[in-house]
Amino acid sequence: ICTDAVSAGRCYQYILASTYSSAKELFKAGYIPATDINKKAFESLWSATSYSDRSRHTNCLQKPGFNIQCLDGNKARFGFCGNYNFQPCESDGGDADWALGIGIEGQFSPRQIGAGVTNEEPYNGNKAGPVQADVYAVYAPDEPKGPSTIGYQP
Repeated sequence: ICTDAVSAGRCYQYILASTYSSAKELFKAGYIPATDINKKAFESLWSATSYSDRSRHTNCLQKPGFNIQCLDGNKARFGFCGNYNFQPCESDGGDADWALGIGIEGQFSPRQIGAGVTNEEPYNGNKAGPVQADVYAVYAPDEPKGPSTIGYQP
């Protein structure tokens, strides 16, 4: 996933443990956990300051992975949900106020967004909203499984 030119280094790569014949097959597979997602790198795709803005919730990912469905209508094809920064962390089955990632849907308008963060103010009141994102699917059978980053600078 890249949210800027690849040369700008705002890209994130996640290698699935299983092979899918198409995006349609992947997105119909049900919830696929990605508990090893690199939260800092992934959040930084959508806003250069988003990770530091949510420093209080550094360990509050809800249902990180593919095809996530959280409470209150928050969903993502790939990403995770979370709770307002002024509320406590919630479990995967608890209150969710926003979704972050690609193919997202939130509880308020606009409900469906291609990529970014739903408009429920997850970043200290900064309505991050949608961003332009390019998504690539690559078959690489010899790659290690799990998260990695391309050009990410902490």
